[in-house]
Parts: sequence; structure tokens; C-alpha cells
Amino acid sequence: MAHPPKKTFLGNLVNRCICMIVCLLVLAIIAGALVWYFIFYQQQEPDPVASCADCHCIVNGSSAEWPQCPESVPRTNFSQAEIETWNSQTVLNAYRLDCNPYDDEELEESDVVDDVVPCRTEPAQNEALLSLGEMAVCAVHFQYGPLICDERENDVASDSYRLKTYASREEAEAAGGFVTHAGHCGVCSTLQDLAAYAKSSDLTTEGKFCAKQGVVSFDVGVDCFIELGMTVDCAAIWSYNARNTAQECFSECLLVEGSKTFFISDEPNNGPAPECALNDCLQCDEEASGELFRRIAGRTRRRSGLLSSIAHPCDQLVDIEQETCPETSALDDEW
Repeated sequence: MAHPPKKTFLGNLVNRCICMIVCLLVLAIIAGALVWYFIFYQQQEPDPVASCADCHCIVNGSSAEWPQCPESVPRTNFSQAEIETWNSQTVLNAYRLDCNPYDDEELEESDVVDDVVPCRTEPAQNEALLSLGEMAVCAVHFQYGPLICDERENDVASDSYRLKTYASREEAEAAGGFVTHAGHCGVCSTLQDLAAYAKSSDLTTEGKFCAKQGVVSFDVGVDCFIELGMTVDCAAIWSYNARNTAQECFSECLLVEGSKTFFISDEPNNGPAPECALNDCLQCDEEASGELFRRIAGRTRRRSGLLSSIAHPCDQLVDIEQETCPETSALDDEW
């Protein structure tokens, strides 16, 4: 009686290799699906406005100027009518950003002047005013003088305006401008971007979601920030910032032990009182990306007098009461 031929060693090896390849493919598909979910679908619940102990800011955070919590608390809630009004107003001289300010490899040494970042906004920001930091201010001038802002339920004000940077708040107000934030004007200084900041007190969590997408694709990250209400150029600097932080703060932000996601740490933004220190990821982001982000963006929540889901030292808060229809004077020149 004939016996079936025995499997050869080579045949067994081939079968094992096929099984291993199939298993690896299945694992890769599962891993890819999980990564896709965490990047494009998983969103955290927004955090509330931050506090440190019983204060809306960190008392005596970086100086002895604030020995106790300030009595006045910045606004945290803005009406839909206010948001719509800011969105309806048109900027005539917005700053543009067509390059990555964090990417030095694309720049030639001949472009570097006095250690100034070669990637500039269009038009270029004034270096002398930039050097003033938050002593300088960005002001709004409505082109046709004071707006007509009657009390109404279904109507919103619509008018065009220009942005202008001044060396001080006093100088801006003397020129008939309304100070919309501290620091030089930038790509996020428009009132549309103010609306995006004002309608959400937690751009940090929402920004994490967009940042995860931006790590995979810059354009997808930009689209995500635009969905939050930002202008295209403001969305671009947010996406550039996220990509730079992902690169420079990989261990602090992307591989945190116990994180609920593969990409962004879910630790609280601030530690326990009384220090309320930033978590490692946010501290690294501040050191690696923060200064350049503020330079290009111009507007931040803190610079605009808005509270956020991150607690800051009390002496870093900016006292600005945002208005939808401030009285201003028109500008004769574009900038």
C-alpha cells in the first residue's frame, strides 16, 4: 500500500512563513485601524476654565506683584450674537503666512539677518515693535468710523477694519484704535480669530485633536483648525506649531506612560496648587514652540484678556474687555 509523501522541511518552513505573514498583516490592519481612530475620531471632552486653588490665575506665579487673587475676573462666556458679529466683520490688511517658521532647513544662510527668523509674515512685522514684547499692542480701526450697533435680536453689525501695531496702549488709544490684544499684530489678530478663541475656553483640548491629524498631514491639520473657526493663516501657524512640538517634545507629549492615546498626553494641563505648574508636554511646547508661535500669531487667548483651560501667573494676564462695536477712528494708511 502506497504511503503519502512526507512533508519536506522546506514545505513546513514555507507554511510557517505564510502563517506568520498573515498574522502580521492582521496585526498591521488592527493597529492601523486603532491609529486611524485615535487620530481622526477620538476626541476628549473639553476642559473647564482653569483655576489654581480658588483663583482664576496662579497667585505670585512669576513675581511678587500679585500676593493675592485679583478681584476682577475676565469674561469666559460670550453670546452667539457677539461671535457672529466678529465673524461678520472684514479685515482689510490681514497678515499672511506662506512658509514654515519652524523649518530652518528650507532657508538659506543668506536669508538670516541678525538671528531674526527668516520665515516672515506678509507683510513683514516691525522688528522694533516686536522687540517690545507685550508692551506693544495690536489695535483695530474700523474703516468708516464708529459702527452703528443698536440693540437687536436677529441682526449683526458688519463693517471693514484695519489692524495696526502700536508701541503702547496709550499710543493706540490716542490714535483712535481699539486694543484687541497685547503684542504685535500677526496672522491670528483678526476678529474672526477672536471669535474662534472666544467661543471655546478650551482650544488646548480641541487643538490636541487637530494636532494629531496635523502630525499625519499638515493640510488635514489646517482644515481641522479652520473647522474651529480660525482663518487660514492662523490655522497654518497652529498646525506648524503642533508639528514642531510633536517633533521636539516627542517623549513628553507622545509617549507618556499611562496616556489614553498613542499621541498626546492626557495629563491635567496644570499640576496641584499652589505652584500649578504646566505638565511636561505643555512646558516643552512653551519652550520649543511658544515664543515663535506668539510672534507669528500675534493673538493668543491670554494676550486677548481671555481665560483658558491652562492657568497662568496672574501678572501675565492682560486686562482687555473685548467689544463687538468699539468706537474707533479710520486709518489713512494701510499699515
